[in-house]
Amino acid sequence: WISGQDRLQEAEDNLLQLNKYIQEMQVNSGKIVRARQTRLTMEMIPDVIRDNGFVPHQEDPGWITFKKQGEVYVLGVGMLPNIQFCKGYRFDNEYDLDVLQQSALMAMDELGFGRILVSVDDKRFSYNVFGVEMTVEHFSESFTVYMRMLDDMMDCHFHFYHKLMEDKRTAKLDATPVPTPNKTIVS
Repeated sequence: WISGQDRLQEAEDNLLQLNKYIQEMQVNSGKIVRARQTRLTMEMIPDVIRDNGFVPHQEDPGWITFKKQGEVYVLGVGMLPNIQFCKGYRFDNEYDLDVLQQSALMAMDELGFGRILVSVDDKRFSYNVFGVEMTVEHFSESFTVYMRMLDDMMDCHFHFYHKLMEDKRTAKLDATPVPTPNKTIVS
């Protein structure tokens, strides 16, 4: 059993440890505040991408690519602090181009962020999200948000694409004259 004197000593020891911990936290919080103010540079961006689990490649200055589940993402960083996250696709003739463009406009209106670009001549479309990133810490925290925004744009775009295609099919069916059977008059 523990005596009252031992309990008092244990409480004093715990209080001393707690005070030391509080002092360390105050010192460390000063370091954290300074770290949050580390200005983002081109050289730091590949580290942020790696910290998020991706392998960055930079063949062209100002543009960094990386893959997520086999899909290529492009990060435009040539005009820091302005950044641009992109995800693009090529297509053949499997899409109705008018509906693809119309659904892109609808998705941008619905979401209120980013751009969906459709190039009929190049047969490609891309999702683009823009931001201003001043610090390493903020960019690290925002990285997954930008990725999710691209995915949300694609989901919203194809939601409207499929809805418009369904509306188009329904309108075609409604516009098709229904054949009536020949009536034979029996006298």
